[in-house]
Amino acid sequence: MPVAVHKGRMRDVIDRMNDRGTYDKETIVNLINNFHETAMELAADGYNVDAGLVYLRAMITGTNSAQEIDREVNKVVISAIPGKKLQKAGEQTKIELGRHKNVYKGIMGVGLPNLQGAEITERSMVKIYGNHLKIAGEHPACGVFFIHAETKEVMQVPANYIVDNFPQSLLLILPDELLAGTYQLKITTCYGGTVRLLKKPSIYEYAQPVVIHPRI
Repeated sequence: MPVAVHKGRMRDVIDRMNDRGTYDKETIVNLINNFHETAMELAADGYNVDAGLVYLRAMITGTNSAQEIDREVNKVVISAIPGKKLQKAGEQTKIELGRHKNVYKGIMGVGLPNLQGAEITERSMVKIYGNHLKIAGEHPACGVFFIHAETKEVMQVPANYIVDNFPQSLLLILPDELLAGTYQLKITTCYGGTVRLLKKPSIYEYAQPVVIHPRI
């Protein structure tokens, strides 16, 4: 497919739906808004919600050994993880070269392979997917990093813990030293989409916090 250069709004989706049949637009808008609000309410109530295209899950940022809530550190965020259909659509999408070069580069999601919506636990195998993620280059800054949300301690995943290393996905094992907590995920690589490596590494940061839960 060509690289998208325009934004699609809800009305654009509904207009395309009407190409497949006649629907009342206002009814569709009301149903979609009601669905979104209900799904978010369920997620806020603690449910893992399979909303079709995405999985919704409430997470608490930060950790606290005293089993007390720290309002400055512990906050509730709603995490949206691409569902199976959305992932499959991305995998089946073909990239066509053209005049536009604004191909998205970066991390799109992270989770357990073949277990969408499941909690990430210590020492688990994790899949990171997106575009231009392949770890390449001898630059010392290249690699996969987890930055602790509270302490800002940086933990690099050893190279031999990266099982699969592809442009659109990385499969890795979390090292024993990566303990339960909330982290920022960062990937640094000299991969540029061709055999020629970049002189200056690209840095991709995941927009959402990654919560690693204790292994029971």
